[in-house]
Amino acid sequence: FFGFGQRSKIIIDNMPDIAAASSIRGDHSPASIPMKGKCDVCTKPDQFQGHCLLKCKQCGVLVHELCYGLNPKGKHDPDFICLACKCIGTKIEVNTPSIIGGCGEDMGKTREFMTQMERPKECVLCNHHEGFHAMHPLYDSHGPEGRHYVLPQTGDLAHRKEKRLAWVHTLCASFLGDYFQTRGCVYGCDIYGNYDHDDESDDEEEDENDAFCYYCGKTGGEILCCDGCVKAFHLDCLKVEDVSSLPDPWYCPFCESFRKQVEAKGAKEFPGGKEERGSGYPSDSDAVARFKIGTKVSKYFLDEKIGQKRPFAGEVVNYFHQRKRYRVRYDEDGEEEDLTENQIAKIQGLPHEKIMNVHNFVIDIKSEFIKGLRDLKCVICKSKNGRLRIPVQCTAGTDHVLDCFPDSLRADEKDRKSGNQGCLHAIHVGCARWKAREKYARYKGKAARLCYYYPGQKANFEEDWDGKTKIITKDPKSNIFCRTHCHEIINSQLMTS
Repeated sequence: FFGFGQRSKIIIDNMPDIAAASSIRGDHSPASIPMKGKCDVCTKPDQFQGHCLLKCKQCGVLVHELCYGLNPKGKHDPDFICLACKCIGTKIEVNTPSIIGGCGEDMGKTREFMTQMERPKECVLCNHHEGFHAMHPLYDSHGPEGRHYVLPQTGDLAHRKEKRLAWVHTLCASFLGDYFQTRGCVYGCDIYGNYDHDDESDDEEEDENDAFCYYCGKTGGEILCCDGCVKAFHLDCLKVEDVSSLPDPWYCPFCESFRKQVEAKGAKEFPGGKEERGSGYPSDSDAVARFKIGTKVSKYFLDEKIGQKRPFAGEVVNYFHQRKRYRVRYDEDGEEEDLTENQIAKIQGLPHEKIMNVHNFVIDIKSEFIKGLRDLKCVICKSKNGRLRIPVQCTAGTDHVLDCFPDSLRADEKDRKSGNQGCLHAIHVGCARWKAREKYARYKGKAARLCYYYPGQKANFEEDWDGKTKIITKDPKSNIFCRTHCHEIINSQLMTS
């Protein structure tokens, strides 16, 4: 991947092959003729580890699908237009006031429109504003009320910059979102404002009964919960003296009435039970449901064979309109569970379809990590950091140096005991990738490379040679080095070549 001698080949061989996985999944096959050029984000060519290049037909910028935050389809798109070009001449709705992190309860109450007059080049995260690069909008907040952030007017009369829409280099935002110092401080959202979430929380929502009595509307006292719906009742309101005399599971009078109607139609059991569904079950033909029978889903469960969680594929097999629950059956073991509409919405789609298309990025401006890093000065551009410009420190001397680099760059036991924090040189990601090549990083007649980023791959399935299913999860990889440690990498490469 990184091109530094034999050790880097280990990294290349271990990278997930999307093309191989795609053939198993039945997706589009990758383009047969490789596209010339390299990705603006990871600097690798077309079809590297199966990643397909896309070329913007307006500005010509090249990006891999996954590097640009798109769900990989494995084929070239001749009509692809990057987000930066697509917005030219477009009226864009913004919040007023436009504040990073939002403005509380007033957010979204007042809005106006701004027009992006030309292709953006300015990135708020670094000090490199030249040439066409892959870019994403910067929003003021996640969620449905978030809108494109507006940079205020700056500078004096001679060097004034009018208020304008904020953009970030895709590389800068992606790198900062993964790097060990700033992980999670910058994150991507889809067009609806959703950001990547932990599937473990999916089954914790909306699965509880009401906290008040359905009959009297009051809370407190001894409440009996129905096992067929969300209703709850006081024992006194039900005129029940001994709760031990009730069956388990217990269904409220409303569910009991519905059960009799279902059984009259020939169902084998009431929807709240655990037996196999019968022909008399109410389905989406009997009630309006958002998701149809047969909707594909995937949800994370602990796989005891491998000792870690992985996605299990399944589908919706029924909808119970009385309880507003969807029954899901999982393919591998036939297990079933009943989920709410919101829970289905979060797990809809097969594992390889669940890569979120990143539409914009958001900065967690309140992060203590960002506050500390903003006080540092980039060793390349030597400019003061604005409120949003975020440098990171050199990776050398930490435990986060990738395996393909010399062992001398890693923290040793002495460093750990002394609390050595590694190299303290601070660098903007964009400056390291593009600005450093001018003077800062030239060494032995070559423009040395300081910034390394690979987007990784979302969890997916791949069939092993013996037919067993194994899980592949590759996290993003990011390293950045100052000039001194970059030269050490090059010297090591020359010694082993």
